[in-house]
Amino acid sequence: MKKYIALLTGICVLSSCASAPKPEPASAKCPPPVKREAKFIPEQYAPYAGQGTAKINGRLCVKDTAGETKCLANQLVVANPVTDYSTEWFERHWSKGVFLEPPLPEARKHTRTVKTDAQGYFSFTDLKPGSYYVGAVVCPPCIKGKQPYKYQRLGAKVTMKKSVKADLKPLYTP
Repeated sequence: MKKYIALLTGICVLSSCASAPKPEPASAKCPPPVKREAKFIPEQYAPYAGQGTAKINGRLCVKDTAGETKCLANQLVVANPVTDYSTEWFERHWSKGVFLEPPLPEARKHTRTVKTDAQGYFSFTDLKPGSYYVGAVVCPPCIKGKQPYKYQRLGAKVTMKKSVKADLKPLYTP
């Protein structure tokens, strides 16, 4: 009886392993990252350090495949200070789809993120005045339900002293 149970358990284990999908290696999902050309210059980020009094407001809306405008809730929006390093990210990666190597931790600590509210509005507050790249990604798996959206990156470059509205425009759709 013990041999029968051991044999049955072994068959179940092996059959579950055989039917389980094998994960794809990361290299099959993404191309190898491209080396960055721009250098990180700490002095360009210095004016953006700390808390300020400026803000960026906007609304994340896209057209669905039927041509109707939908404003999206609970979507991540990013803001990066404009520097040589972030301009390369915005122009090569965000706008043209070049898969760049990850940013340096020193640059990442200046990136701000917020989520859109139920009507798609977002607001970055307590920013230092200056110029920022603002962007969001819209993709079907990110949105609950079966809404027919195409994957795309939206973005804008904004400059403000006190407050500015970020009008996000489609930049990249593979």
